[in-house]
Amino acid sequence: MRFGVLWRKRSLGTASDKGNRWVERILSLKETCRLRARATYAVLVDAVTSFFHGQHPDLSWINAGVNTSAHRQ
Repeated sequence: MRFGVLWRKRSLGTASDKGNRWVERILSLKETCRLRARATYAVLVDAVTSFFHGQHPDLSWINAGVNTSAHRQ
């Protein structure tokens, strides 16, 4: 089973739409990091640190090496 399915089963889900969106985003980030061979925790630390310094985190790695023309039809 996928990580998200196992997480929902163990945690009994969330109690709000806001909680559901947070989980969706974190699980999406986790999968993106896995596909790009990045550490999820390090990406989160960078994002939070950048936020508190009033900056945007470096997200250039997300699309690095992705051939977007192969996905268009």
